[in-house]
Amino acid sequence: MNLMKLYDITLDLDEETIVYASDPKFVKEAWHTVQDDGFLLHKITMGTHAGTHIDAPSHMLENTDDVSDIPLNNFIGDCIPVSYTHLRAHE
Repeated sequence: MNLMKLYDITLDLDEETIVYASDPKFVKEAWHTVQDDGFLLHKITMGTHAGTHIDAPSHMLENTDDVSDIPLNNFIGDCIPVSYTHLRAHE
């Protein structure tokens, strides 16, 4: 049996998430609270370049595949994970 080990390389999204200079920053705000509404619900605002993502062809070319058109299996394969999380963006 050939078992493949999968690594989830997804970075957490929070207010410290680095984004491209002109992109909207990640913002999470309480929309409803347990104290006021009986349940907790957050509103999240962010650009599509926040956090771990890929750029689909539609990012640069009209009438091409969107990220939802790309099969998930295309993102599974041999890799060498490299972390750049120690680098900070220039503000």
